[in-house]
Amino acid sequence: MQSRVDHFEGTSAEYVSYLEQTIVNLRQQLQVHSSSSAINSVTAFPSSPAATESPERGRSAPIDNSDSYPPLRIVHFEPEPQQAKKRRCNNPAWMQSAKALIDETPRARNWDNVLMDKGIFDIMTTNGAVTHLLDNSFEPNTPKATTTPVEMENGDVLSYVKNYARATATRVRRASVSLALANFQKFLVLSSCAVLLDSGVPVAGVLDTVRICIGTNATDKYCKRTLRTAKYLNTLIDTLDMNGWGYRASELLLVWNRTPSFYYTLACSVNSSLEHLKDQLCREELTSYTADERNWTPIFVPSLIHNILHKHIE
Repeated sequence: MQSRVDHFEGTSAEYVSYLEQTIVNLRQQLQVHSSSSAINSVTAFPSSPAATESPERGRSAPIDNSDSYPPLRIVHFEPEPQQAKKRRCNNPAWMQSAKALIDETPRARNWDNVLMDKGIFDIMTTNGAVTHLLDNSFEPNTPKATTTPVEMENGDVLSYVKNYARATATRVRRASVSLALANFQKFLVLSSCAVLLDSGVPVAGVLDTVRICIGTNATDKYCKRTLRTAKYLNTLIDTLDMNGWGYRASELLLVWNRTPSFYYTLACSVNSSLEHLKDQLCREELTSYTADERNWTPIFVPSLIHNILHKHIE
């Protein structure tokens, strides 16, 4: 017979017998291996009453605990659909600034008392506020910022604003009312610069004037951003003026006493912040001012800008 895979040589019948004997040998080897495993497990663990004696060779057979445990069951369940977590919606940046202004706004019945506490009432009754705001004198030794030559028809008008800006930058601010007036002056300077910029005055000269007010190292981008804030404040004053505040809308800036940069986040969301402030500040308890006739010159921003520029610009 031809040589097979296991190199057996012989007849087919002999080869079949050979295979049968090989299978018997393999089964015996498997039984011996199983018996050895059972002996090891009996040695490792103490014998128990459940252990049975193997009828062959007197060895302990493996313990069959298959009947002592319940049959395995495959349990199917449908998980509940997970609800999408609601994303926490943070308030916009301008909301925090708006809340601070609303919280600091006095009720109409307390308006005069708040002005007295802040020292604003006295300077208003003596017209000191308007006089102070219109004062454009400054120290001649004040370091001047690097300026860009302005060759234009409105060059004199720009020089008026620069003089006023220098006066604002050098004034001593020892009391809170002085600081409030100084911040208001900055607002007037920026408002005047915004008017000039919209009137065709060269940008370089206007931005140099803005730097006198906010810092000589300010970039062009920051200067333009500050002018945007000034426009926003003018719009806010007009909105409050037409919705019950009257001249007190300008005085409100003195009460708030904030630098122009504080209002930038509000200016970035003009429509939303204006609508919110209008709703919150034009309530009856804030606008129903019933005090006696005032004996002072009101702060009217357009008139102040006209006096600063020495010219009426539409």
